[in-house]
Amino acid sequence: MTENDLELAKKIKIKFGTATTEPSSIQLRKIKQDIQDLYAKGATPSEEDWVEIVRRYCPDARSYKYVYEGAEKADLATLNELAKKQ
Repeated sequence: MTENDLELAKKIKIKFGTATTEPSSIQLRKIKQDIQDLYAKGATPSEEDWVEIVRRYCPDARSYKYVYEGAEKADLATLNELAKKQ
């Protein structure tokens, strides 16, 4: 994973409470592709889009939210910027 991918994966873990091993590089690639597909259609991904996409590839998302209590929260704009980068 690139440095950008590692940062995005960290922010996804914190924001969506994924397992500590998620998202994997494969899951992250799929998440990024779905987000980039929304941009290609002229849409800016919403919070709901992110939740749906992350849950699609990391089904246990939200199950580990307590692990990241008090950690830095990723805002939607930061997630979108990181997801657009290759």
